[in-house]
Amino acid sequence: YSCTSLTSVDIPDSVTSIDGFTFYNCTALTSITIPDSVTSIGEYAFANLPYFTSINLGQLSNLTSIGEYAFDLCTQLSEIVIPSGVTVIEPYTFRGNFSITAITLHNQLQRIEAYAFQAVPLPEGFAIPDSVTYIDVNAFRECTLDGEPYNPPFTGNRDESSASVLTARSSQQQNTHTQNANLGLINSILFGA
Repeated sequence: YSCTSLTSVDIPDSVTSIDGFTFYNCTALTSITIPDSVTSIGEYAFANLPYFTSINLGQLSNLTSIGEYAFDLCTQLSEIVIPSGVTVIEPYTFRGNFSITAITLHNQLQRIEAYAFQAVPLPEGFAIPDSVTYIDVNAFRECTLDGEPYNPPFTGNRDESSASVLTARSSQQQNTHTQNANLGLINSILFGA
């Protein structure tokens, strides 16, 4: 916590969890090696590390949870890889990571919570896996994709969003049918057609 002279860390294999705030505000930290033995990363564990450039989470086959704000404001972090054991991206986890050039989301991911990727420039080809069933309405707030504001394929629950789209289309079709019927009635009155 706030160890401003720490530049790199090699965590031993005996560690199974990285507690909240462990490396918070260690502003000189640039790299860290996390062993596969780690199953959880706590809230704010690596938050506010302005020179932190890379971490390979994808190799952590036992990791199942990443806490809120865990990598918040790591402004030089270039790549995000979510391991297959992590099913939820918690609120603010990667907020303000302005230097991202690659994001990998796996097919076991289920939920993306509020502000998880706020203000992150999404890389070309970014896509939400089909396994995701919930995206908070603010999960991608202020994000861009190809220089344009990004809108996820749905917000809220996937099934409810799909149902809302179908209901809206059905309602639109019904309105069109009613308008056409009304026009036919008016034509028959006016023109005897």
